[in-house]
Amino acid sequence: MDKTYYSFDLIFESNKIKNRFKYSSLDILIDIMNSFQHPGIRRSFASMLGEMYDIVKFFDGLFEEIFKDKSAFDEYSDQLKSIIVPKIQNYSAVLLFKRGYSFYDWYDHLYWERTQKLVKDLWKSMPGGEPVVGAEKGFRDLFDDFHDNVIEKYPKKFVKSLKNIGTMYRARSWDLSENYELMITPAEHAKENRWNPDGVAFMYLACGKREDKFDEIINLPQKTCFEEIRLENGSEVIICEFKPIIKNAKLINLYYEDENPSEIARNFYELPKEIKERGINSLLNDDKFILKMNEMVKKSKNKSDFEDKSKEEILYAIRNLGINDQIFKVANERLGRLFLTIIDKTIFEPVDKMDDPELKAYIPFRFFSNYLIEKGYDGIIYRSTRMNKIGLSGKNVVLFDNSYATYQLGSMKKFLRKDGRYIELKFD
Repeated sequence: MDKTYYSFDLIFESNKIKNRFKYSSLDILIDIMNSFQHPGIRRSFASMLGEMYDIVKFFDGLFEEIFKDKSAFDEYSDQLKSIIVPKIQNYSAVLLFKRGYSFYDWYDHLYWERTQKLVKDLWKSMPGGEPVVGAEKGFRDLFDDFHDNVIEKYPKKFVKSLKNIGTMYRARSWDLSENYELMITPAEHAKENRWNPDGVAFMYLACGKREDKFDEIINLPQKTCFEEIRLENGSEVIICEFKPIIKNAKLINLYYEDENPSEIARNFYELPKEIKERGINSLLNDDKFILKMNEMVKKSKNKSDFEDKSKEEILYAIRNLGINDQIFKVANERLGRLFLTIIDKTIFEPVDKMDDPELKAYIPFRFFSNYLIEKGYDGIIYRSTRMNKIGLSGKNVVLFDNSYATYQLGSMKKFLRKDGRYIELKFD
């Protein structure tokens, strides 16, 4: 049969089921299927989708009289989708595995690509909150739900104190005198930046471990400072350390550069070893539980019968041990890491006035900083996109009140940047 037939056959079958389950991970599955041109593979996919669609239509016909109310039908539809889409995913994985392809690598890549695009569209829609295709909520509402249900409940994982972020630095190149006061920008001279508009004096600092070296002369936080102020070759610069004044200033951590969303997602349901061991040891040391299990073994006809009878007893014992609460906490912490990692990898991109004269890319950042101020935060830890441009990692902190940190007297140094190296100079 003509290869063209199989091409259109797959398109026909995929469109039918896509129209039934809109805005789901099914779109990614179908994109993977359509990326293959081999007629045998396309025929297999088309046949499988056709069979799945027939099942869907059968159940739709069966329940359409029962679920006449739209909300009830939508609930039924969601339930059906939760069954059908994983089946399509599993069948696709088997079909591709037989032909030597890794389905999950394809799916993983496209899934996170789509997710990041959705988050970016939501981010860019602020502050107006224009509708975004595929999203039921705007970025602020989405983050608000996440904040109240995860960050506020587990602050130790997502919030840091100013005193705990390492050594802080600030640099300037427009004045090379040994004047510490010039390191702090007054409001009347404050210019618009990523997180603040004109006339609002936020404090921007690089932070990190002093011992993390860039070369034999400077460390990575100092290098971050130099990149952030766009220090050019042949230029001199002043830099000094800063110390916290409000040591417990509350900073939300948006720095997740080293995290891998795919890895977090794959391990999402894997219990930490310590929780497993603690649960098993607790149950094995519970004499009443062991006695009940022994009695159930004697009364059970076979292994399957024992599993059915013991299930409720085991769940009850787990609840009494508080393991459910521990599992819930781990799941929420992982959800938090996953969500914030996606935000980190989506919204932070280098911005230059040459490419964006009006700095429109900064509008959502300023809206978000105001939102975080309303939430009671004093600042944000985030990654340096300037360091990313040269293949390095750097960490910044912005403080919403520039009186929360100040210069460390005696720490000021002067450098010359020359041909990629840094030479320490003496003050005049």
